[in-house]
Amino acid sequence: MNYISLNIKYLTGKEKVKKDEFGRIFGLNRGAISAYISEKAQPKIETLQKISAYFQISIDDLINTNLSNPDKKEDIVNPKCEKCDLMERVILAKDETINAQKKTIDAQEETIIALKKETLLNAEDVSIADAI
Repeated sequence: MNYISLNIKYLTGKEKVKKDEFGRIFGLNRGAISAYISEKAQPKIETLQKISAYFQISIDDLINTNLSNPDKKEDIVNPKCEKCDLMERVILAKDETINAQKKTIDAQEETIIALKKETLLNAEDVSIADAI
C-alpha cells in the first residue's frame, strides 16, 4: 500500500492549493489529479519529484507515510534539513571572517594615516633644522 493519493489530498488541503493551481504548478490537468486522488492512476516519478520538492518532503515520505497522521506530520512536513544547517553555519562563518577582515583593514588604514602624519612631521622637522 502507498499513501500517494491520501497525501496529495492532504497536501492540497493543508496548503489550500486548489486542484487547478496544483495542476498548473505540476503541469497536470484536473482529470489526472482526480485520478491520483481516487487511486485510479499513479503519478509519474517526475511528478512525484516535483511534488516532493514543492512541499519540501522526501519522495519516500510522499509514497510511504501518511502525512495526515498528526503523530508523523511534524517530523515529515517540516523536516530538519542537515544540509541547510550546514549551509547556515558556513554562511555565519563567512560573515564572521568578513567582519574580522573589515576590522583588520580599518586598523591598517588607521596605521597608514598615523604613519603619514608622522612622516609629515619628520619632514617638517628636517626642513626646520635645515633652515636653522
